[in-house]
Amino acid sequence: MLNVYHVRRLKGRPMFSLSVGIISLLLTFKLLLKPTEPSIEQQTPIEVLSKVDLTQNPNDSILLPENLHGQTTDFWSNNQEYLQKYYNRRFLDVDGGTEPTLTSRSSCSDLYPPSEPSCDGEELIWNNPVTVSGCNVSVGVRFIGGGKISLSLPSAFSNPVRITIDEAISWDGYQNRVNVTQNDEKWRVVFKSNGVYTTSSYTRDVHDQVMSSQKISNLGTFEFPNGVDEIWLAHAGESAPFGDDISGPNSVVPVSVCLSYEPLCADPDFEIECEANIDGAGWHVLNNCSVSACTGSDVKLSVNPNVSSVSWTGPNGFKATGNDISIHDVNTNDSGSYKATVTYEGCTSTETISLSVKPEIVAEAGPDVEICKG
Repeated sequence: MLNVYHVRRLKGRPMFSLSVGIISLLLTFKLLLKPTEPSIEQQTPIEVLSKVDLTQNPNDSILLPENLHGQTTDFWSNNQEYLQKYYNRRFLDVDGGTEPTLTSRSSCSDLYPPSEPSCDGEELIWNNPVTVSGCNVSVGVRFIGGGKISLSLPSAFSNPVRITIDEAISWDGYQNRVNVTQNDEKWRVVFKSNGVYTTSSYTRDVHDQVMSSQKISNLGTFEFPNGVDEIWLAHAGESAPFGDDISGPNSVVPVSVCLSYEPLCADPDFEIECEANIDGAGWHVLNNCSVSACTGSDVKLSVNPNVSSVSWTGPNGFKATGNDISIHDVNTNDSGSYKATVTYEGCTSTETISLSVKPEIVAEAGPDVEICKG
């Protein structure tokens, strides 16, 4: 039996409303079945880059789309080979940068010169000129398979000295460096003191597969009670006469080194001698560092060894610097301890001079008496 259904038009509603409803239902069902696009974090670098036109501007940089900004180095860690092989490109900034870009590997826009040394204060500075112009690099010194450089020494190094290698900058850069992997691109500082060689650790190895890379290292502090006779910068492949070289290191450019230094205390128990000069009568050594003076005297105090680096403190907030101090027209308020802090050949010691000011004595003989001549 054939069933026939009639659709009655309702007042105020169009006849096709039922059809539209059915179509909407089918579209919703289809959308539910469509797989969801994975997030950036769920995709591999190759999947992400497949949506980017990497062929645009082959000799210029490409700013990646906004949804790729801020990704970490780990996210891009597997894409370098893909980029180099198929698109001859590499990343200029992938370490969490806000605007990561791709740059042509044939371009030299990211061939950067090394940093300038940041030495300050009393330091020995050695600087190697490095010039980068486009793809051309010019350096004063490059270590290749060994080699060393001798540094000129300040006169302070002939005495006991403490030396700190605050900054050593190592660099390498050239156009085709992105295609090579090289080990042990580094150097060290070597000291010679009284016939004995002392070597620092090596500078940090510069990165491979980039056009240019630098490393800044602090190579430690060294003490030389007998002073220093010679200092070298030596390549990792330079053995004689230092020893302990590295087999088969690669070339590297030593850019600069900053050595700060200060006198080394060779005699921490050095003796301080106390002296005094009262009313210009001449200097004399004080036994037990103690001296007396009358009220109204001019007093000078001093310490030996005779050095300029002496600071004094005393009664009533007294402060002074220098080897000698003067106290004019002393009174009992000037009595007390005068402490001298002496820095001598890298050593610091203190001594205290005790000053006792005697009050003025006035003889009282009573009222005047008139004496008659008898």
